[in-house]
Amino acid sequence: MDNIAPTMNDLHHLVEYFEKNKAQVSGARIAVSLTWPEIKNAEYEVIKRFCIAAENIGAKVVVIDNDGYPHWASDDSAVDKSRPVSRDDIDFIISLHFESPKVLDIYSYYAIWQPLQFYQDFGYQATTVKLASHDDALSCSSNLCDAHVRSLLRATGRNPLPFPYLFHSPATLDLTPRITSESRLFYIGINWERLGQARKGRFHDLFRLLDADGVIDIYGPRSFLGVQPWEGYKTYRGEIPFDGVSVVKALNRSGICFAMSSDAHRSSGVMSNRLFEGLAAGTAIIANSHPIIDKYFSDIVYQISDTEDENEITFQVLNIIDEIRRDPEEANRRARVGQQRFAELFSLERCLGALIHQHDSRVADWQHRMLAADKTPVTIFVMHRSMAAAPLEQLFQSIWAQVGIEARIVLICDCKFATGPGKALLETAGADFPGLQTIQRNFQMTNSGSAMAEALRSVETEYFAILDSACQPFETHFSSLVRKLADDNTACAAVSGLIEETPEGLGLGARRKRTLSGLYFAPEDAKTAPLVSGRFLFRRSALDGLNLDSLSLLDGEELRLLLLSGGQVGGLVNTGAATCVHVAERARTQGFSILVSEAMQQQFIRDALQGQQGKGPFASNTAGLPTGSTDVSKTLPYVPIAHLGEMYKTAQGQVGKRFLTRGFSHPEEQATWIDGQSGDLVFHIEGAADAHDGELDLVLVLGGRPARATARQQHCRVSVNGIGIAYFPVGAANDRHVVHLPVGCANRGGPLRVTLAPDHHEPVVDAAGNVVDQRQLGLFLQAFGIFARKVRALPLLKTSEVKAISAAAGSEKLIVSGGVLSDAAEVSGEGPLVLRFQVQEDCVPGWIILKVASPGTAKLPEQIHYTLNGLYSRTITPTRLIEEIFIPVLPQVVGSDGQCEVAISAAPAIIVGEDGRYASLKVLSMETRSAPAIQLDTIYQTKRDGSGVPFLGRGFSKPETSHVWTDGPSFEIRGFIPPMEPTDGELLVECLVSGRPLRDGSVNTCRILINGIEAGMFRATKGWQRLSFSIPGTNQSRGGFLVTISFVLEQMPDPVKDRALNDVADDRRLGVQFASFGLKRQI
Repeated sequence: MDNIAPTMNDLHHLVEYFEKNKAQVSGARIAVSLTWPEIKNAEYEVIKRFCIAAENIGAKVVVIDNDGYPHWASDDSAVDKSRPVSRDDIDFIISLHFESPKVLDIYSYYAIWQPLQFYQDFGYQATTVKLASHDDALSCSSNLCDAHVRSLLRATGRNPLPFPYLFHSPATLDLTPRITSESRLFYIGINWERLGQARKGRFHDLFRLLDADGVIDIYGPRSFLGVQPWEGYKTYRGEIPFDGVSVVKALNRSGICFAMSSDAHRSSGVMSNRLFEGLAAGTAIIANSHPIIDKYFSDIVYQISDTEDENEITFQVLNIIDEIRRDPEEANRRARVGQQRFAELFSLERCLGALIHQHDSRVADWQHRMLAADKTPVTIFVMHRSMAAAPLEQLFQSIWAQVGIEARIVLICDCKFATGPGKALLETAGADFPGLQTIQRNFQMTNSGSAMAEALRSVETEYFAILDSACQPFETHFSSLVRKLADDNTACAAVSGLIEETPEGLGLGARRKRTLSGLYFAPEDAKTAPLVSGRFLFRRSALDGLNLDSLSLLDGEELRLLLLSGGQVGGLVNTGAATCVHVAERARTQGFSILVSEAMQQQFIRDALQGQQGKGPFASNTAGLPTGSTDVSKTLPYVPIAHLGEMYKTAQGQVGKRFLTRGFSHPEEQATWIDGQSGDLVFHIEGAADAHDGELDLVLVLGGRPARATARQQHCRVSVNGIGIAYFPVGAANDRHVVHLPVGCANRGGPLRVTLAPDHHEPVVDAAGNVVDQRQLGLFLQAFGIFARKVRALPLLKTSEVKAISAAAGSEKLIVSGGVLSDAAEVSGEGPLVLRFQVQEDCVPGWIILKVASPGTAKLPEQIHYTLNGLYSRTITPTRLIEEIFIPVLPQVVGSDGQCEVAISAAPAIIVGEDGRYASLKVLSMETRSAPAIQLDTIYQTKRDGSGVPFLGRGFSKPETSHVWTDGPSFEIRGFIPPMEPTDGELLVECLVSGRPLRDGSVNTCRILINGIEAGMFRATKGWQRLSFSIPGTNQSRGGFLVTISFVLEQMPDPVKDRALNDVADDRRLGVQFASFGLKRQI
C-alpha cells in the first residue's frame, strides 16, 4: 500500500489493520442473514453484494433466513432448504440487522450498522437483547456505536478483542471515473409528495430545479401503490434491479453522487452506503458533514453545510455541480484517489478477507473468556416422563456433543419405558456414557418428585443439572454455565438465555421456527414464571437448604423449589448467552398424568420455605408466590377468578390451566385433555353483576375423539353445579359452542363448577392395536370464557360490503380495546387492537378482509400479527404501504352465531400525530366476502364471463375473451373446497397457463404456494402448458377448507412496448395467461 498517501491520521490505523490481516483467503463459508427474504429491498441488495465480494476472494456466502434455513449460495451450488445450516456447513454467521438474533449453534457476528436512535425507535429492550445474543460484532468505525455494543457484551463477561471492520460497502467493480462537463447528479428513491404525503421531501425543490435543467438522473419505481411517482420528470431514467452492481454502474454513468446523511446517522457516526457506492463508482461526491468523512475523506468529498434552510442548501449544491462541471479534471482526480482508497481500505472484499483471516483467533479468545478451562464433571439428571424414545435419543446426542464437561447421566424414567420402547436406546447410551444410571418408577402411580428426591441424595460432583427431553443445549452450554459458577463463588446456580423452537407450517412447507425468548432470568421469576429445566446449572451446595421431604411431594414443580431453596444459600448468575433450546412438542408427557395439582404443589413449596431467612438474591420468603395462606390449618381451596368477557386458553403455559381441576390431565401444547368420565372447571366470576338481568353465556372451544369401534362422533354434556344445561356433538378440534347459563347462577354465592362429560373415552392405540397412551381420552378443552348477554348489539357486517373504519363512518361499536378512532382505527402502541362484530351466514365459509396501512409515515411495520376468536392466528411481513389481510372464516372458528373477535398487533410502534402518541398500524376498512366452492372434477374457465372469474384474487387483470392476464409479480386464486369423504390418492390442482418472456428474452420462473406452503414451481414459457400440483395432505380436512393458491414470479414482468414507436403500449405488468383451473383426485 505504498501508493496510499493518507491525508488524515485516522487512515494510518486502517492501513495497519489491513496490513496485519491481508493473508490469502480461500474456502471460507459464511452465512449472512437476510432478515426479510420475501422482500427485495436495500437489505437484499446488500446481500447480493456480499455474494459478489465472496466470490471475488474465493469464499462462499450462503444466504439464510432468521431461522437458519438457506435460500441460495453465492456460487449457485445447491442448498438443502429442508433444514437449518449447521457447523458442518458454515464457519460463521453475519447478522446485518438487530431483527436477526443468534438462534443457531454457530459463532455469529453482529454488524454495527444501525444508528443508536434506531434501537429506541424499534423498542430498546427488545432490539438490544437480540443484538447482545451474538458472540461478536463488526465495526463500521463509529466510536459511539462500538462503545454501545461493547458495553452490552461486557455486561455478560464478554470483553472481545477490538472489533473487525465491515463498512457499508459494495464489492469492487472495474470502473473508470468519467466525470465531464456534462455530468449529472445521481438520485434513487420515491417521490413521496406524489403519493399524497403531507410533507414534501427535504430536497424536493432542488430535484425540480435540476430536472428542469437536465442535470440529474432520477431512478426509482415506475409505479408504486398504483401511482407513477416520477410522472412528469423528464430526467426519470427508470428502475434499477437489486443485483448488487447496477446502482454502482448507474452512479458511474451519472458522475456525481449525492450522499446526504440523516441526523440519526450523523449523530451516531454511522455512514450510509451511498458514500461508499459513490467511491466504488469513481464519482464526485457531494455530502454534508459527517464523522466518517472527517476521518477518512475530507480531502475527497465536496462538502456542504445543511444547517441552513432549503433554499441555501439548494444554492450550495447547484454551485458545487457548476464547480465540478467547470473543472472535471480536479473532480476526476478526487474520484481516482477515493476509488483507490476504497479498494484498499473500505471495499467489501478487503473487509471480508480481514475478518476471515482473524476469525479462528477470535473464536479461541472467546472460548478462553467464556468456557470452563478444564474438563469438568457434571451430573445431569434427565427426567423422561414419556414413552417415546426419539426425544430422549436427541437429548443424549446433544449431551454427547458438549465440550468442556464430563457428563454423568442419571435417567429417571418409567419402568415400562426402560423395558420397552427405550430398551435399545439405553443399551446404546450405556456405551456412550459409562456409568449411566437409571431410576425407574411407575409414573401411573408415582409422582416425579419422589424419584427426584432419591436421585439428588446421590450427587457427588460439584455441579449438577436437571433436564427433560424438551431441552436441546448448544455444544458450549454446560461449559459456559460451569465457567460462570467457577468465576463467582457466591453463586449457587447459573442460568443461560433461552430459545424457543416450535413447528411452523405443514406438509412441504414444514419447518422449525426458533425465537429468542430472552438472555436473562431474574431471581423473582423463580416464584411464578414457567421454568425450563435445561437452562440451569447448580452447585452442590444448593442442596444444603433443600427439604427433600417437601421435594418428594411435588410432581413437576421440583425445579421451582430447588431454585427458591438454593436462593437461601447463594445467588444466581446469568451467562447472558442463549444456549438452551426448548423444543415445544417434546415437552409433552405422553401417557402420564400429573398426580398432584398445581395448587397443592404451590402450597407444599410455601410450606417448605416458611420461616427461612436467606442470604441470596431470591428474597428468601414466600412473598410473591401464588396466592395461598401460609398457615396450612387455615388454608381454604384456592378458587381463581374468571373475568367477564375474557377467553382463557388451557394449553401449556396459558393462564386457563388454573381453572382446571378434577378429571383434567396435564396441559399440552394446544389444549388439555379430560382423562376419564368428566372434567371440572371451577371459578368465581368477576363482573357478573354487570350482565343485563344476570344472563351469561359460557363459550367453550373443544375437540373430541370419535369412538374407535363405531366411529360415533364425540358428544359433550355440560352441567353447572350439578344441573345439566346442554348436550351437543363435538368436532375434531376448534369446535366453538355457546351455552346459555342459568339466570343468576353466578350470583348465588360460592364458586361455579362447570362439568364437561364426553360420551365415550378410551386409551389411544396405534395401527397395530398397541396402546401408546393409557389415559382415557375422549374430549379436550382448548379455551373457555364467560360473556354477558346483550351487553351491546354487535355490528353486523354485510357480505361483500366494504365498511370504512373511521369516526366519520360511525365505527365506535366495532372497537373493543387497544385503538384510537380518527380517520381510521389506529393500533395504539404495538396493540392489540380488538374488533368485535358479526358476519352474515352466507359469509361462512369466507374471508374477513382488512385493509391496513402505515400509521403516519411511509415506513411499514416489520410484522403484523392477527387472530380470529383466539383460534386462528398468523404473523405476516407487509410488503406494501397499503396491505390487504385475508382472514379465513370457518364454521368451527366463528360458530353458529357468526360472532367474530379480531385482535391485530404490529411492531414496531412509532410516534404519530402532533400529540406524540404511539401507533404501529392503521386499519382503514373491513370487508366480509363469501368463498365460492371449488367442486371436484370441474374445469373453471377464467375468460370473460367464465365460471372461474369469481375465484380470481389480487394480481389478476380484467378477464378477456379467452383468458385472463396476471398483472404484477404475484397473483392468487381463492375458494372453498367442500367436505369430502377421505380416499386414497392425492388431491390435485390443474391449471392451463402460458407465460410471457422478459424483456431480454429469458423465461420467468414462478413459485406455487398453497395456504403459504410451497407446492411446486414452473417456468413461464411461451405456449400453453398444463400444470398439475398436489395439495399437501396436512391442508386437507373432512370438514372442508379454504384454499389460497398463490403464484409468485421470480422477476417483475415488463410493460408491453410498441417496438415501432419505442414506447409503452400497455403499462400493465403482464406475466402469465390463465385459461382455466380445476380440482381432481388422482387415485
